[in-house]
Amino acid sequence: MIFNVLEEISSIVRRPLFFTTQEQRHSLDNMHTCRTIERGGRILECPNCTTRSVVFNPCNNRGCPECYRRNQILWKEKVQKKLIPTSHYHLVFSMPQAYVITWLRNKNRVMNCMFKIVNKVITELSNEFGLLMGCVLSFQSHGRGMCYKPHMHCILSAGGLNDKNEWIEIGTIRYTQIEDRFHYLMYRELALQIAVESLPVTKDIDNTEWHVHPEYHEKTGNHIAGYLSHTSCGAVINLKQSFQINGEKIAFTEMHNGKELKTELLRTTFVERYLNHIPPSGAVTVRYYGLYSNKNSERLKEAKKKFPVNNIEVEKEEIVDLCPECFSRMKVVLLFPADTSIEYIKMLCKQGPPAQYNVLIK
Repeated sequence: MIFNVLEEISSIVRRPLFFTTQEQRHSLDNMHTCRTIERGGRILECPNCTTRSVVFNPCNNRGCPECYRRNQILWKEKVQKKLIPTSHYHLVFSMPQAYVITWLRNKNRVMNCMFKIVNKVITELSNEFGLLMGCVLSFQSHGRGMCYKPHMHCILSAGGLNDKNEWIEIGTIRYTQIEDRFHYLMYRELALQIAVESLPVTKDIDNTEWHVHPEYHEKTGNHIAGYLSHTSCGAVINLKQSFQINGEKIAFTEMHNGKELKTELLRTTFVERYLNHIPPSGAVTVRYYGLYSNKNSERLKEAKKKFPVNNIEVEKEEIVDLCPECFSRMKVVLLFPADTSIEYIKMLCKQGPPAQYNVLIK
Protein backbone atom coordinates (compact mmCIF):
# COMPACT_ATOMS: atom_id res chain seq x y z
CA MET A 1 0.00 0.00 0.00
CA ILE A 2 1.00 3.63 -0.42
CA PHE A 3 2.64 4.79 2.78
CA ASN A 4 3.22 8.44 3.64
CA VAL A 5 5.72 8.53 6.48
CA LEU A 6 5.05 12.21 7.24
CA GLU A 7 1.33 11.58 7.65
CA GLU A 8 2.08 8.59 9.84
CA ILE A 9 4.52 10.55 12.01
CA SER A 10 2.13 13.49 12.33
CA SER A 11 -0.76 11.28 13.39
CA ILE A 12 1.34 9.58 16.07
CA VAL A 13 3.01 12.78 17.30
CA ARG A 14 -0.41 14.32 17.96
CA ARG A 15 -1.22 11.60 20.48
CA PRO A 16 -1.30 12.95 24.05
CA LEU A 17 1.31 10.62 25.58
CA PHE A 18 3.79 10.62 22.69
CA PHE A 19 6.89 12.67 23.55
CA THR A 20 8.98 14.58 20.99
CA THR A 21 11.86 16.96 21.58
CA GLN A 22 11.85 20.54 20.35
CA GLU A 23 14.51 19.61 17.81
CA GLN A 24 12.41 16.75 16.45
CA ARG A 25 9.39 19.02 16.11
CA HIS A 26 11.57 21.54 14.25
CA SER A 27 12.70 18.79 11.87
CA LEU A 28 9.10 17.80 11.25
CA ASP A 29 8.12 21.40 10.50
CA ASN A 30 10.91 21.56 7.92
CA MET A 31 9.82 18.31 6.32
CA HIS A 32 6.23 19.53 5.99
CA THR A 33 7.43 22.51 3.95
CA CYS A 34 9.66 20.40 1.70
CA ARG A 35 8.97 21.10 -1.97
CA THR A 36 6.21 23.60 -1.25
CA ILE A 37 5.80 27.27 -2.10
CA GLU A 38 6.99 28.11 1.41
CA ARG A 39 10.53 27.28 0.33
CA GLY A 40 10.57 28.99 -3.04
CA GLY A 41 11.74 27.28 -6.19
CA ARG A 42 12.39 27.62 -9.88
CA ILE A 43 10.49 27.75 -13.15
CA LEU A 44 11.67 25.35 -15.85
CA GLU A 45 11.13 25.50 -19.58
CA CYS A 46 11.50 22.79 -22.20
CA PRO A 47 13.75 23.94 -25.09
CA ASN A 48 11.78 21.78 -27.55
CA CYS A 49 8.07 22.29 -26.81
CA THR A 50 8.36 25.40 -24.54
CA THR A 51 6.35 23.71 -21.77
CA ARG A 52 6.90 25.40 -18.43
CA SER A 53 6.60 23.89 -14.98
CA VAL A 54 7.31 24.75 -11.36
CA VAL A 55 9.75 22.89 -9.10
CA PHE A 56 9.83 23.79 -5.42
CA ASN A 57 12.99 23.66 -3.31
CA PRO A 58 13.73 20.72 -0.99
CA CYS A 59 14.21 21.14 2.75
CA ASN A 60 17.39 18.97 2.74
CA ASN A 61 16.51 17.88 6.25
CA ARG A 62 18.22 14.59 7.07
CA GLY A 63 15.55 11.94 7.22
CA CYS A 64 13.09 13.82 5.01
CA PRO A 65 11.07 11.30 2.94
CA GLU A 66 10.67 13.84 0.10
CA CYS A 67 14.27 14.80 -0.72
CA TYR A 68 16.39 12.02 0.77
CA ARG A 69 16.87 10.20 -2.55
CA ARG A 70 18.44 13.25 -4.19
CA ASN A 71 20.80 13.73 -1.24
CA GLN A 72 21.84 10.06 -1.42
CA ILE A 73 22.88 10.42 -5.05
CA LEU A 74 24.78 13.65 -4.44
CA TRP A 75 26.60 12.21 -1.41
CA LYS A 76 27.57 9.03 -3.25
CA GLU A 77 29.00 10.97 -6.18
CA LYS A 78 30.90 13.30 -3.84
CA VAL A 79 32.55 10.41 -1.98
CA GLN A 80 33.29 8.37 -5.10
CA LYS A 81 34.97 11.40 -6.65
CA LYS A 82 37.16 11.72 -3.55
CA LEU A 83 38.30 8.07 -3.44
CA ILE A 84 41.55 6.95 -5.09
CA PRO A 85 40.92 4.21 -7.72
CA THR A 86 42.54 1.46 -5.70
CA SER A 87 41.53 -1.28 -3.26
CA HIS A 88 39.80 -0.22 -0.04
CA TYR A 89 38.86 -1.76 3.27
CA HIS A 90 35.37 -1.41 4.69
CA LEU A 91 35.62 -1.54 8.49
CA VAL A 92 32.57 -1.39 10.76
CA PHE A 93 33.25 -0.42 14.39
CA SER A 94 30.49 -1.54 16.76
CA MET A 95 29.99 -0.93 20.46
CA PRO A 96 28.00 -2.99 23.01
CA GLN A 97 24.23 -2.72 22.98
CA ALA A 98 24.39 -1.63 26.63
CA TYR A 99 25.48 1.84 25.42
CA VAL A 100 22.25 2.50 23.49
CA ILE A 101 20.72 4.45 26.39
CA THR A 102 23.99 6.39 26.69
CA TRP A 103 23.71 7.35 23.02
CA LEU A 104 20.03 8.32 23.27
CA ARG A 105 20.84 10.71 26.12
CA ASN A 106 24.12 12.05 24.67
CA LYS A 107 23.91 11.67 20.88
CA ASN A 108 26.50 14.28 19.92
CA ARG A 109 29.00 13.29 22.60
CA VAL A 110 28.88 9.58 21.83
CA MET A 111 29.18 10.27 18.11
CA ASN A 112 32.14 12.63 18.61
CA CYS A 113 33.82 10.08 20.87
CA MET A 114 33.54 7.46 18.14
CA PHE A 115 34.99 9.80 15.51
CA LYS A 116 37.89 10.70 17.80
CA ILE A 117 38.76 7.13 18.76
CA VAL A 118 38.27 5.47 15.36
CA ASN A 119 40.41 8.20 13.77
CA LYS A 120 43.07 7.61 16.43
CA VAL A 121 43.06 3.85 15.79
CA ILE A 122 43.35 4.36 12.02
CA THR A 123 46.11 6.98 12.51
CA GLU A 124 48.07 4.50 14.64
CA LEU A 125 47.68 1.92 11.90
CA SER A 126 48.88 4.40 9.25
CA ASN A 127 51.91 5.31 11.38
CA GLU A 128 52.73 1.64 11.83
CA PHE A 129 53.00 1.28 8.04
CA GLY A 130 54.66 4.67 7.71
CA LEU A 131 52.03 5.77 5.18
CA LEU A 132 49.50 8.55 4.72
CA MET A 133 46.29 6.59 4.09
CA GLY A 134 42.89 7.93 3.05
CA CYS A 135 39.97 7.49 5.45
CA VAL A 136 36.25 8.34 5.30
CA LEU A 137 34.24 7.85 8.50
CA SER A 138 30.43 7.71 8.58
CA PHE A 139 28.49 7.47 11.84
CA GLN A 140 25.20 5.58 11.77
CA SER A 141 22.77 4.82 14.55
CA HIS A 142 20.53 2.09 13.14
CA GLY A 143 20.59 -1.65 12.63
CA ARG A 144 18.09 -4.16 11.31
CA GLY A 145 14.47 -3.21 11.78
CA MET A 146 15.47 0.40 12.53
CA CYS A 147 16.78 -0.73 15.92
CA TYR A 148 19.21 1.47 17.84
CA LYS A 149 22.78 0.43 17.08
CA PRO A 150 25.38 3.24 17.14
CA HIS A 151 28.34 2.24 14.95
CA MET A 152 30.96 3.69 12.61
CA HIS A 153 31.65 2.80 8.99
CA CYS A 154 35.18 3.35 7.74
CA ILE A 155 36.31 3.46 4.10
CA LEU A 156 40.08 2.99 4.30
CA SER A 157 42.48 2.96 1.37
CA ALA A 158 44.50 -0.27 1.16
CA GLY A 159 47.67 1.71 0.73
CA GLY A 160 49.11 5.19 1.11
CA LEU A 161 51.87 7.65 0.37
CA ASN A 162 55.27 7.27 2.01
CA ASP A 163 57.74 10.05 2.82
CA LYS A 164 58.99 10.01 -0.78
CA ASN A 165 55.44 10.51 -2.09
CA GLU A 166 55.40 6.97 -3.49
CA TRP A 167 52.20 4.93 -3.40
CA ILE A 168 52.67 1.74 -1.36
CA GLU A 169 50.07 -1.03 -1.09
CA ILE A 170 49.69 -2.65 2.32
CA GLY A 171 49.17 -6.28 3.15
CA THR A 172 46.74 -7.87 5.57
CA ILE A 173 45.53 -5.68 8.43
CA ARG A 174 45.58 -7.17 11.92
CA TYR A 175 41.88 -6.76 12.66
CA THR A 176 42.09 -8.27 16.15
CA GLN A 177 44.67 -5.68 17.14
CA ILE A 178 42.46 -2.88 15.77
CA GLU A 179 39.48 -4.29 17.64
CA ASP A 180 41.34 -4.50 20.96
CA ARG A 181 42.68 -0.98 20.56
CA PHE A 182 39.21 0.39 19.71
CA HIS A 183 37.73 -1.35 22.77
CA TYR A 184 40.39 0.01 25.14
CA LEU A 185 40.37 3.61 23.90
CA MET A 186 36.61 3.94 23.40
CA TYR A 187 35.78 2.57 26.84
CA ARG A 188 38.12 5.11 28.45
CA GLU A 189 36.91 8.00 26.30
CA LEU A 190 33.25 7.39 27.13
CA ALA A 191 34.09 7.27 30.84
CA LEU A 192 35.82 10.67 30.50
CA GLN A 193 33.19 12.40 28.35
CA ILE A 194 29.86 11.02 29.62
CA ALA A 195 28.30 11.55 33.04
CA VAL A 196 28.50 8.37 35.10
CA GLU A 197 24.69 8.18 35.53
CA SER A 198 24.33 7.85 31.74
CA LEU A 199 26.86 5.02 31.45
CA PRO A 200 25.86 1.35 31.70
CA VAL A 201 26.82 -0.72 34.71
CA THR A 202 29.96 -2.74 34.03
CA LYS A 203 28.21 -6.08 34.55
CA ASP A 204 25.70 -5.19 31.81
CA ILE A 205 28.39 -4.62 29.16
CA ASP A 206 29.08 -7.57 26.87
CA ASN A 207 32.70 -6.97 25.92
CA THR A 208 32.44 -9.37 22.97
CA GLU A 209 30.26 -6.72 21.29
CA TRP A 210 33.24 -4.38 20.92
CA HIS A 211 33.68 -5.53 17.37
CA VAL A 212 35.35 -4.51 14.11
CA HIS A 213 33.90 -6.19 11.02
CA PRO A 214 36.29 -6.12 8.01
CA GLU A 215 35.67 -6.40 4.27
CA TYR A 216 38.12 -5.98 1.41
CA HIS A 217 37.08 -4.41 -1.90
CA GLU A 218 39.59 -4.96 -4.67
CA LYS A 219 40.50 -2.10 -7.03
CA THR A 220 37.79 0.29 -5.84
CA GLY A 221 35.96 1.76 -2.87
CA ASN A 222 32.99 2.94 -4.95
CA HIS A 223 30.83 -0.01 -3.93
CA ILE A 224 31.26 0.89 -0.25
CA ALA A 225 30.23 4.50 -0.94
CA GLY A 226 27.21 3.27 -2.88
CA TYR A 227 26.16 1.03 0.00
CA LEU A 228 26.59 3.76 2.62
CA SER A 229 24.76 6.36 0.53
CA HIS A 230 21.43 4.66 1.20
CA THR A 231 21.47 5.80 4.80
CA SER A 232 24.39 8.20 5.34
CA CYS A 233 22.52 11.14 3.82
CA GLY A 234 18.94 10.00 3.79
CA ALA A 235 16.26 7.99 5.53
CA VAL A 236 17.26 4.90 7.51
CA ILE A 237 14.78 2.74 5.60
CA ASN A 238 13.67 2.39 1.99
CA LEU A 239 10.46 4.42 1.93
CA LYS A 240 9.64 3.37 -1.65
CA GLN A 241 8.95 -0.21 -0.60
CA SER A 242 5.53 -1.54 0.36
CA PHE A 243 4.41 -1.41 3.99
CA GLN A 244 1.74 -3.55 5.59
CA ILE A 245 -0.31 -1.70 8.19
CA ASN A 246 -2.46 -3.86 10.44
CA GLY A 247 -4.16 -1.83 13.14
CA GLU A 248 -1.42 -0.54 15.44
CA LYS A 249 1.38 -2.44 13.70
CA ILE A 250 3.57 -1.71 10.65
CA ALA A 251 5.44 -4.47 8.80
CA PHE A 252 8.22 -3.94 6.25
CA THR A 253 11.09 -5.85 4.69
CA GLU A 254 14.84 -5.18 4.39
CA MET A 255 17.64 -6.85 2.46
CA HIS A 256 20.66 -8.00 4.50
CA ASN A 257 23.43 -10.09 2.95
CA GLY A 258 21.13 -11.09 0.11
CA LYS A 259 18.37 -12.24 2.46
CA GLU A 260 14.96 -10.59 2.82
CA LEU A 261 14.13 -9.93 6.46
CA LYS A 262 10.70 -8.88 7.68
CA THR A 263 10.18 -6.59 10.67
CA GLU A 264 6.93 -5.76 12.44
CA LEU A 265 6.76 -2.80 14.82
CA LEU A 266 4.11 -0.96 16.73
CA ARG A 267 3.26 2.28 14.91
CA THR A 268 4.44 4.32 17.89
CA THR A 269 7.74 2.38 17.96
CA PHE A 270 8.23 2.92 14.21
CA VAL A 271 7.77 6.68 14.55
CA GLU A 272 9.88 6.89 17.71
CA ARG A 273 12.79 5.12 16.02
CA TYR A 274 12.45 7.13 12.81
CA LEU A 275 12.66 10.41 14.72
CA ASN A 276 15.53 9.30 16.97
CA HIS A 277 17.63 8.29 13.96
CA ILE A 278 17.51 11.84 12.56
CA PRO A 279 20.92 13.31 13.52
CA PRO A 280 20.93 16.30 15.91
CA SER A 281 21.02 19.74 14.31
CA GLY A 282 24.54 20.69 13.26
CA ALA A 283 25.90 17.17 13.72
CA VAL A 284 28.55 16.23 11.13
CA THR A 285 28.00 12.52 10.54
CA VAL A 286 30.57 12.06 7.75
CA ARG A 287 34.21 13.18 8.12
CA TYR A 288 37.37 12.82 6.06
CA TYR A 289 40.82 12.07 7.47
CA GLY A 290 44.37 11.46 6.34
CA LEU A 291 44.86 11.63 2.58
CA TYR A 292 41.14 12.33 2.11
CA SER A 293 41.13 15.35 4.45
CA ASN A 294 40.92 18.88 3.04
CA LYS A 295 44.43 19.77 4.25
CA ASN A 296 45.88 17.02 2.04
CA SER A 297 43.85 17.85 -1.07
CA GLU A 298 46.97 18.66 -3.13
CA ARG A 299 48.69 15.41 -2.15
CA LEU A 300 45.48 13.56 -3.06
CA LYS A 301 45.53 15.07 -6.56
CA GLU A 302 49.12 13.98 -7.01
CA ALA A 303 48.35 10.50 -5.70
CA LYS A 304 45.51 10.03 -8.20
CA LYS A 305 47.91 10.74 -11.07
CA LYS A 306 49.74 7.54 -10.18
CA PHE A 307 46.78 5.43 -11.29
CA PRO A 308 45.62 4.79 -14.88
CA VAL A 309 42.44 6.70 -15.72
CA ASN A 310 40.81 3.61 -17.19
CA ASN A 311 40.82 1.97 -13.74
CA ILE A 312 38.27 4.48 -12.45
CA GLU A 313 34.78 3.05 -12.14
CA VAL A 314 32.07 5.60 -12.76
CA GLU A 315 28.75 5.15 -10.99
CA LYS A 316 26.91 8.30 -11.88
CA GLU A 317 23.21 9.01 -11.57
CA GLU A 318 22.13 12.28 -13.09
CA ILE A 319 19.59 14.44 -11.30
CA VAL A 320 17.68 16.19 -14.07
CA ASP A 321 14.20 17.64 -14.59
CA LEU A 322 12.46 16.16 -17.63
CA CYS A 323 9.64 17.74 -19.62
CA PRO A 324 6.27 16.08 -18.78
CA GLU A 325 5.26 16.34 -22.46
CA CYS A 326 8.29 15.31 -24.55
CA PHE A 327 10.71 14.14 -21.80
CA SER A 328 13.47 16.50 -22.93
CA ARG A 329 15.87 17.99 -20.42
CA MET A 330 14.36 21.21 -19.07
CA LYS A 331 16.26 24.40 -18.32
CA VAL A 332 15.87 26.89 -15.47
CA VAL A 333 14.46 30.21 -16.66
CA LEU A 334 13.68 31.86 -13.32
CA LEU A 335 14.28 31.45 -9.60
CA PHE A 336 11.66 32.71 -7.14
CA PRO A 337 12.05 33.19 -3.34
CA ALA A 338 10.00 31.64 -0.55
CA ASP A 339 6.34 32.65 -0.22
CA THR A 340 6.16 34.16 -3.72
CA SER A 341 2.51 34.84 -4.58
CA ILE A 342 0.59 32.23 -6.52
CA GLU A 343 -0.64 34.84 -9.01
CA TYR A 344 2.92 35.85 -9.90
CA ILE A 345 3.99 32.25 -10.49
CA LYS A 346 0.91 31.58 -12.63
CA MET A 347 1.69 34.62 -14.73
CA LEU A 348 5.17 33.29 -15.43
CA CYS A 349 3.95 29.85 -16.43
CA LYS A 350 2.25 29.78 -19.79
CA GLN A 351 0.36 26.62 -18.92
CA GLY A 352 -0.07 27.59 -15.29
CA PRO A 353 1.23 25.58 -12.34
CA PRO A 354 1.74 21.82 -12.75
CA ALA A 355 -1.04 19.38 -11.91
CA GLN A 356 0.30 18.70 -8.41
CA TYR A 357 0.63 22.41 -7.60
CA ASN A 358 -2.61 22.75 -5.66
CA VAL A 359 -1.69 19.73 -3.57
CA LEU A 360 1.66 21.15 -2.58
CA ILE A 361 0.48 24.63 -1.59
CA LYS A 362 -0.76 24.94 1.98
